[in-house]
Amino acid sequence: MIAKRAFSAAALGLAAACAADTGGEELGRVRQAIVGGSASDESQDSTVMLFHVDPSGPRRLGICTAALVAPRLVLTARHCVATTDDQVACDSDGTPLLGAAVIENHEPANLYVFTGKDRPAFIGEAPPSLDMTKWSPAGQGLEIIDDKSGTLCNHDLALVLLKEPILDVPIATLRLDGDAAPGEELLAVGWGVSFGEVEPSTRQQRGGVTVKRVGPDDAIPVLTKSEFLFDESICLGDSGGPMFAESTNAIVGVVSRGGNGLDPNQGGPSSTCVDADNVATKLSPFKELVMDAFARAGAEPRLEPKPEESCAACAVGASRAPRGGVLGIALGLALLARLRRRRGS
Repeated sequence: MIAKRAFSAAALGLAAACAADTGGEELGRVRQAIVGGSASDESQDSTVMLFHVDPSGPRRLGICTAALVAPRLVLTARHCVATTDDQVACDSDGTPLLGAAVIENHEPANLYVFTGKDRPAFIGEAPPSLDMTKWSPAGQGLEIIDDKSGTLCNHDLALVLLKEPILDVPIATLRLDGDAAPGEELLAVGWGVSFGEVEPSTRQQRGGVTVKRVGPDDAIPVLTKSEFLFDESICLGDSGGPMFAESTNAIVGVVSRGGNGLDPNQGGPSSTCVDADNVATKLSPFKELVMDAFARAGAEPRLEPKPEESCAACAVGASRAPRGGVLGIALGLALLARLRRRRGS
């Protein structure tokens, strides 16, 4: 049974992936960015670009997406800040069935954050001559905060504490209590491959993304208790990016892996992302880790309003409105009666 499940998950092509700035070269086996989307605007500037620069490696850098959740704190996927296996297949209880190993975290100082909706003008050659001084990153990593797990299964989430605060950029709202619900509509925002471009000049977004299933779930692709499945949207370079609830604009999870799209030889770099099943890591199971990260950053999270708070606010407004409405109707009826009496006199 386990062997069959492992094979099925592998056949779907689920893999963790970021993008390398080497003409679209992939770090994972599945190309994962927003397909079928449109340009993102300044209102979504809490979504940032996260770069890993490896001065000693053959690849110049790795590209992921992240979210600024405090001036000195970004939220992303664990595989975006560590050397990990490309392919990931897990049992619903979080047991790795294929790959998914976390080998070691990157050096935090080699992680850089770029803000804004426009792709930075990257200047420089491959390491060691890469000139970071010409790139003007908005932030640089100081510490990687994770749950110390040795596997991505059930654990593909991390935060990066920055050396200095990033100011004048919107801060994302978080859903730390409650999961995404089946059928809930989400907004995906990221820096990944789009239909037309391997490296879109503008950050991309796509709304109306639907939550298909919520883990734990043994159906293929298998979901652990910390994951949910959503439909076509993300692609290579969107890993680690936020999945926002459209109803509240709060982050409910981060992009983990995807695949099961078309033949990559049939439609260019985005083809494996078309009609794909994609997996996100829920945010709420990591509430304790997130709160610890905020404590280290000296900040408090912006939390999604609880339903009862929203309802209470609505109730207050509703209780006032009818009161004035009834009074207005009563006065109107009294006036109408007086007019009728006067006309009849």
